[in-house]
Amino acid sequence: MRKYWAFYKTSITQTIAYRGTLLMWLTCNFISMATIMAVWFSAANNKSLGGYTFPQLTTYYILGIVVGWAINWNTFPSLKNKIKKGDLATELVKPISPIKLTFVWEAAFRSVCFLFGLAGTIVMGILLSKYLVIPTLSANYLILPFSFAMAIAIQALLGVCLAMFSFWLTDTESLSALRWIGLEIFGGTGLPLSFIPVLFQPLIKAMPFRYMYSFPMEIIFGKVTSLELLTGLGWQVFWVISLYLLHKLLWHQGLKAYVSVGH
Repeated sequence: MRKYWAFYKTSITQTIAYRGTLLMWLTCNFISMATIMAVWFSAANNKSLGGYTFPQLTTYYILGIVVGWAINWNTFPSLKNKIKKGDLATELVKPISPIKLTFVWEAAFRSVCFLFGLAGTIVMGILLSKYLVIPTLSANYLILPFSFAMAIAIQALLGVCLAMFSFWLTDTESLSALRWIGLEIFGGTGLPLSFIPVLFQPLIKAMPFRYMYSFPMEIIFGKVTSLELLTGLGWQVFWVISLYLLHKLLWHQGLKAYVSVGH
């Protein structure tokens, strides 16, 4: 455990050293959010859209900065690069787990991202305070930390599963792109899922993307009933277990292919 803690602290230092990149991403988030909010402001005209009032939509996107930067774990590039560049071979002979190192690195990165995102959320909240609404507190908030933890686990495990296809495929960037597209459309990062037609809702509720971001946000805004809350948590646990088992299978089979080509 000490070696992972030491790696975590080193990763924190490295991430802070490249804070300029984080600031650029945060600025891009602000620009994107401002554009979306301008569109909603013109369309809403004091009306409710997709079950959200304009203040709720504004709060959804501003709160989404810190939530997204905290839970949108992207373990794909780190593990993919290790496999493709051969660095994995070095880690395999050490008394450490390459998968755990990937998780620790992303945890360190997201720790710094959370602080940047929190600062950005506070600034935007102050500037747009008259357009915001404070979500009503409810007993469902007690389960929110667990839901966030499950969302992070799904994102992290899905990322490593996709990265492991690098054992067999030359180009896996398209898989990562599909993941982000799915998260944008079916995960609620682009717009609340209530905007999607009812016809597609059963499909969305069966895919992992909703439980990677939208579901915790729905809890915050009180958009789920008690039954929907239990069902959603069940789906989160299901996807965590399924992706965990899949990543174990891919890792076992992938190492065979990795060794067979001489790494």
